[in-house]
Amino acid sequence: MRYNHKPLRANLNALITITAILVVIGSIFIYSASSVYAIELFGDAGHYVKRQLFGLAVGFALLLIAQFIPTKTIQCGSPLFFFVSMVLTAMTLLDRFTLRIHGSSRWLCLAGIRFQPSELLKVALILYLAYLIDKKGTRRSSFVHGYLPILTAVTLPCLILLKQPDFGLATTLFLTALSMLFVANYAMHYLLYTIALLTPVALDLVLMRPYRLQRVLNFLNPWDEKV
Repeated sequence: MRYNHKPLRANLNALITITAILVVIGSIFIYSASSVYAIELFGDAGHYVKRQLFGLAVGFALLLIAQFIPTKTIQCGSPLFFFVSMVLTAMTLLDRFTLRIHGSSRWLCLAGIRFQPSELLKVALILYLAYLIDKKGTRRSSFVHGYLPILTAVTLPCLILLKQPDFGLATTLFLTALSMLFVANYAMHYLLYTIALLTPVALDLVLMRPYRLQRVLNFLNPWDEKV
């Protein structure tokens, strides 16, 4: 029986369209928020937009390269990729390698090269979770053998990110993981219990840092000048 590729092609077209729209909207927002500052600092209103578009070009080039990598290779290499990304992210906690900016240690400086290893971690975690979900197969209904290993794989990098601190990315990764588990038809009560347990922890982390609370208030009411 021949496989029908039309649904996959339709999904790919939808994904590319949505991504393009988000890139355009994001570039407009970046220009609107940074143009005056960029003129004062660099004499070029589009400085930060150009940096963003350069990163986009690099990402697109990597995407073209990735399409020639066999799926099996990506699947088998995802545990190593995840481990390396997590080690690099953990190295930001060491004063010898980290570059502190505004009190946060999110940047690594290795051999004169500065980069954020958490950017690698975003991709690595998603690939590794997909690998684990596929590997668990029929054992997904088991808490010890199916759910707990995945929960551990998500929690460890999130704890490292909170130590940097990077509360926003830690929250994003955890919500992404829960979304993947939901799509993979994991037991709903596991997900609900996890959300119920982590909600008070998240609220406490927000309240203990005034700037986090300020960001939440700004998000909830962006038009209030008093916030």
